[in-house]
Amino acid sequence: MTRWSYGPQPTAALAGAVVGVCGALFLLKPRFVAPPDGGPTVPGVPSGSVGLGEVPLAAIYVGAILGTVLTGFLLVVVVTKGITLFFTRGGPLVRAYRFVVPNSPLVKMATGIMLLMGVMLLGVAMLPGAIGDLGESGAVSGADDIAGDPNAGVFAGDVVATRPTAPATNDTDGDGIPDAWERAGETPSGAALPGADPQRKDLYVVVGHGKESPPLSDSERQQLRSIWDRMPVSNPDGSTGIRLHLTREQGPVSGATVDVNGTEYRGLYSPDRLGPRRCTYRYVALGSVSSDRTAVRVDAPGYAGVVDGQPRSEYTGSASFRVAATTHALLHMVAGELSGGYHTSDGWLTTGSPTEQLSRTTADHLNATGFRTSSAYAGC
Repeated sequence: MTRWSYGPQPTAALAGAVVGVCGALFLLKPRFVAPPDGGPTVPGVPSGSVGLGEVPLAAIYVGAILGTVLTGFLLVVVVTKGITLFFTRGGPLVRAYRFVVPNSPLVKMATGIMLLMGVMLLGVAMLPGAIGDLGESGAVSGADDIAGDPNAGVFAGDVVATRPTAPATNDTDGDGIPDAWERAGETPSGAALPGADPQRKDLYVVVGHGKESPPLSDSERQQLRSIWDRMPVSNPDGSTGIRLHLTREQGPVSGATVDVNGTEYRGLYSPDRLGPRRCTYRYVALGSVSSDRTAVRVDAPGYAGVVDGQPRSEYTGSASFRVAATTHALLHMVAGELSGGYHTSDGWLTTGSPTEQLSRTTADHLNATGFRTSSAYAGC
């Protein structure tokens, strides 16, 4: 009696791997590769969750290919061995099968390819669900796991994503301000740009405060300037750091209290309040957010935001809590979306108590993209 052998099946497995993986990834790619288009509110992120943005796309492909090929190959070998035993010990059923299906190497290869394609399609189809179980928010928060930290999670839910606009042309240092404006020391609309340098990043900020929040003290203003000046962000002149220019709004502002998911603060960024500085200067109001667990409400990227203006004695950093919150908010404004999310596991952009430094992830992002702007504000 002629016996089936499973010798040709590795060839069938290899051919099936190529066909199956290419077809499955082509059909299923939009389900887990397409990035979100800006606009939605980003809610608080559960502790320890990991988003797809932290998993390199190449790793996903390689994992899918290796996992499905290995599983399919082993299954083909096992099934082929079973078929061999079946044809060795079979009776009338075997003779009927041979009458209908020719017993040839070509048929064996075709059978192996079809079987392996089915296994691989099933495996890749399950991949998006497995990734989704890791967390679909796209933001990362490893800092929330700090036991006993009174500020853990205080920056969770602090971002409203907005659509970035194209960077300014002829902007050598990438700070969003064209070189011609910096050399002139003012914008075409007449907003002063004191100390502007087209070879070094400048960030111009107006800081306001609500009726219940005191303005930044001289000490806090100096802390902010020092923090930004030390950031490891490169400049065309060979220096590092960002020159922060602070303008204090004279009187208290109304509307500096916002809902935890609200965007009322955008109304503070008005032509009446900013004048010609609008769309060039950023605006931060020291006010309050309607949540004990959120201290910042801001656009990322964008021009305006509100931070908790009440000092917190339990904050144990070397800078004041209001300085940390303002730094966090301004980084959201100029950095926008990072690699698949808005927060990092360390540095100023954590969702818990920050380590008072710029993370390597954020620094690399700012070096690569420069400061971002937003079209969420009329006229900008």
